[in-house]
Amino acid sequence: MATGQYDLVIFPSAAFDSVSVDLTRLGRIYDVPTLCLIDNWDNLTSKTVFWEKPDFLGVWGQQASEQAQFIHGFLPEQVRLLGTPRFDSYFDYRAKLAIKRHYKFPYLLFVGSAMPFDEIGTLRVLDRMLTEDQGTPKGLRVVYRPHPWQQKRNSPAIFNPSDFTNIILDLQMKTAFDRGLQPERTEPGFQPDLDYYPSLLAGAEAVVGPLTTMLFEASLCLRPVVALSYFDGFHPNTGRRYFIHFEGMDRVPGFEFCEEPSNLPQLVKRSLNHEAISPESSDSETSYFLFRDRRSYSQRLSNAVKQVIADEAKNSPSRKP
Repeated sequence: MATGQYDLVIFPSAAFDSVSVDLTRLGRIYDVPTLCLIDNWDNLTSKTVFWEKPDFLGVWGQQASEQAQFIHGFLPEQVRLLGTPRFDSYFDYRAKLAIKRHYKFPYLLFVGSAMPFDEIGTLRVLDRMLTEDQGTPKGLRVVYRPHPWQQKRNSPAIFNPSDFTNIILDLQMKTAFDRGLQPERTEPGFQPDLDYYPSLLAGAEAVVGPLTTMLFEASLCLRPVVALSYFDGFHPNTGRRYFIHFEGMDRVPGFEFCEEPSNLPQLVKRSLNHEAISPESSDSETSYFLFRDRRSYSQRLSNAVKQVIADEAKNSPSRKP
């Protein structure tokens, strides 16, 4: 990197990697502005204190902009609302006339988290509910999708289909496990096909799981959600207080927090009977967390880059593009 060679350095970051710190420092040394694209929903509340602050941040939405300002001390003009390219497909999928079906039966989708949670114990509760409660929809089953990068946990983590009557393993994850993926390991070499997600989520009657971003994605797919936010009996950091980026999600239509394990069957049944969620009512709330307009993410990013370069050139003559 040399002075005058670049107008702007852009890099994605989960806000805890060393490379982004090095790039920011180099930008300072060579007088090149830096734009850091925050990768995920919780990165600004749980990952860093920014040892070196980039000149600009690209964030998901207004919530992240407020976090950047009030937690990390960025100025409003340093933050750009960009959304995330990973979720554009959910909105595209809404326009399809027919939903692709991966399963021939109605299903409740249980999405696991990377953070430790007693998922197997919770699945046992759901299995008993479907067996014993005659009020659940006929033929309903649970599709369990464990997180592909599970952290080590203090509760059983291996899903054995023969231990359950009404629960099966998600097809994509079953294929991954058959090919050697191991539970409770972070294997970054495994990257699931994201095109599978919209149809998996949109095809579910409702979605249940510990506090993971997939619950937000389910809301984007207009599905009712039960978010497990109680102490699971094994891991001390499963409560909502450790996931403050979820604050306000209960305003999203169909989204409910389960604060007590005993309330799980009741909330699941309520979610299964929830009325259809309109895109307008859902988007009016989710837009606080995820900025979106008629442009694609690439167009929003391109416009932000041009504006940053133009502003920097105006404010610093030495940075004329």
